[in-house]
Amino acid sequence: FPLKECTRPGFHGYCDIQKSGWQSNDEGDVRWAQSFTVRSVSLQLWDEDGKPLPVELLLATFIHELAHTVTRPEMRRASAVDAAVLKLQPQVARTGSRADEMVPVHHSEDFYANFAALLRVAERLGIYSLSPGPNKFSRKSLMRFDSIDPAAVRAGLSMGSSKLYA
Repeated sequence: FPLKECTRPGFHGYCDIQKSGWQSNDEGDVRWAQSFTVRSVSLQLWDEDGKPLPVELLLATFIHELAHTVTRPEMRRASAVDAAVLKLQPQVARTGSRADEMVPVHHSEDFYANFAALLRVAERLGIYSLSPGPNKFSRKSLMRFDSIDPAAVRAGLSMGSSKLYA
C-alpha cells in the first residue's frame, strides 16, 4: 500500500481501509470485517507553520497507523461504545444517536494490543522507544497517542525517542 502525506485537517495520520462483508458475534452486538484491504496510509509531515514535525511524533504516528493496518475492523452497538472512544472518531459523530445502531470502533482492544506489539518490536530494534514508565504499553497509556498536539511536542511533551533516527 502507498504511504501518502496526510492533508485531512485535524488528523496526524489516516488509514484508508476497504472492508468487505461482516460477521457478527452470537449476541449480534459486535461485527468484524470478514476481509479488509489497506488502500493507503497517510501521515502529516508538517505543522501549521510549514515546519517538519519532530521525528518522534512521525514515528509514533506511523506505528499507530501500522496498528490499524493489522487490526480487523469492527463495529459495535452504540450503547456499548464508550463516549471517549467515539470522541476519537469525529467522522462517526453523526452516527450512534440510537443505542441499537452499529458504529465503527477504530480504537478497539485489539487495536491497542496490536499497537503495543508493534511498539515493543520497534523498541527492540532501536527504531522507537516510548518514554520509561509503569505500564507504558497499557491501553490507557497508549490512548495518549490518539490525539497528540504537535505544539505540545515542540514545547517538550515526551513522545519517546529513537536511537536509529535521532
